Amino acid sequence: MVAISRSRPGAVNARMVSLLSKLARDEGFSPSRLPGVKFMRSIHHIPPTPITYDPCIVIIAQGRKTGRLGGKTFVYDPNNYLVLAVPLPFECETRGTPAEPLLACRWA
Repeated sequence: MVAISRSRPGAVNARMVSLLSKLARDEGFSPSRLPGVKFMRSIHHIPPTPITYDPCIVIIAQGRKTGRLGGKTFVYDPNNYLVLAVPLPFECETRGTPAEPLLACRWA
């Protein structure tokens, strides 16, 4: 698991939030027309929960997710994305609110 920092100019991030707000209208995952691509929305705080992620890239435009594995914490948010090369079981926490939902794109 790798959480990679990146710099995203404010205008680009605002555009991503605007687009994902339209594409991810419902709570949870929404399909896209592209194979393997899903959009995510969450208006809730979801406490740390054990899950298994398949290999994927997760880019978050708004909100935050925290993954924990083997004593390490990985934060992925508008400034950090997540890349998984192999399936990994870990504990994941999601932070979003009705005013500022978690909005993300996942490609597997």
